[in-house]
Amino acid sequence: MSRRYEPLPKHHAVWECWWMHVRLATEADRPLVIETVVAAFAQDPAFRYFFPGDDRYREQATAFVGYLFDKRIEHRTIWVTDDCSATSLWSPPDHMLTENSRARAVALAASMQQQVGADAATRLGTYDAAVDRGLPPQPFWYLGILAAHPTRAGGGFGRAVMDAGLEHVRTAGGVAILETTNPGNPAYYQRWGWEVIDTVESETPSTVWILQASSRLEHIDEGPRP
Repeated sequence: MSRRYEPLPKHHAVWECWWMHVRLATEADRPLVIETVVAAFAQDPAFRYFFPGDDRYREQATAFVGYLFDKRIEHRTIWVTDDCSATSLWSPPDHMLTENSRARAVALAASMQQQVGADAATRLGTYDAAVDRGLPPQPFWYLGILAAHPTRAGGGFGRAVMDAGLEHVRTAGGVAILETTNPGNPAYYQRWGWEVIDTVESETPSTVWILQASSRLEHIDEGPRP
């Protein structure tokens, strides 16, 4: 499934963000969510480290984003605009995951690794290990993907789906974390109340910035740690 998004006039795009409807994604949204993320991350440093070849980027990125969608959809932590031209994909704190969810995530990861190939799977593992070094020890909600289709960039769409996830975090209680390798992103997130809590240097293609949303509710049930 593919959808063509017509660019919004700049004077109109600002008003779009005031009344746009943000909702939880469903399984039926999967193709359009994948399309949005693959297009939005085509020049992202991390994605191009994972999938450097132009000839296979779309194929590999599609498999990877499909995996990210599939392991989150059961938790009801994916927010989209009505046309799926913007999306935020969140993961709950680890201790909230059931054994069935963990087993399903392992199976989904194995399938994705076969689809992207051994070299890309190795790069994904290297990156994950680097990011893990900068993550906080306490439970946190993780904003793994924030994306707006390139034809929607600058219209407030990404902010809208991010805020929907943050509101859920505030209601549930806890800390919100994200990471980025795009040098321009930390300043963007800082304007919306995020703060850099760590940076990681590794053999990945650039610095990895770890950010935390500045607001926190203290009543999260920390539960048993895995």
